Amino acid sequence: MASTSGTINVYEAEDPANTLGGAAVRQRDNAASGGQYVGWIGNGSNNYLQFNNVYVPQAGTYRMVVQFANAEVFGQHSYNNNVVDRYCSISVNGGPEKGHYFFNTRGWNTYRTDIIDVYLNAGNNTIRFYNGTSGSYAPNIDKIAIAALEHHHHHH
Repeated sequence: MASTSGTINVYEAEDPANTLGGAAVRQRDNAASGGQYVGWIGNGSNNYLQFNNVYVPQAGTYRMVVQFANAEVFGQHSYNNNVVDRYCSISVNGGPEKGHYFFNTRGWNTYRTDIIDVYLNAGNNTIRFYNGTSGSYAPNIDKIAIAALEHHHHHH
């Protein structure tokens, strides 16, 4: 498959090619891309979502656009709730954890995107989402997209 600069490859979280560890599970939601997302990621590093076969033609830093939902709140009152950012660990090709706080989307059926730079090898890569802290969950993951960083070339 020919790939040009800026090309975006999209990977659905519920794709059967992905690995779901532990309690992580595919769930239906008409608001999600493809009608499904993966939830219950976290509460220990065994409960993870791993995208397999994330292909890029050459090694380098890419923009990973993560579509997710997070409506966690702290507090039992119906008013004045504190919305909570959800922490997620991201590991590329089994490498060291890269932590990221995903903002609150204010609705479990409300999906937003956040962008994280990731270094990928030429060929297929794995990208794992998890949260190793007991009682803490990553956001629900709908899909990811990989886009090339914008390089400004001089035209001759």
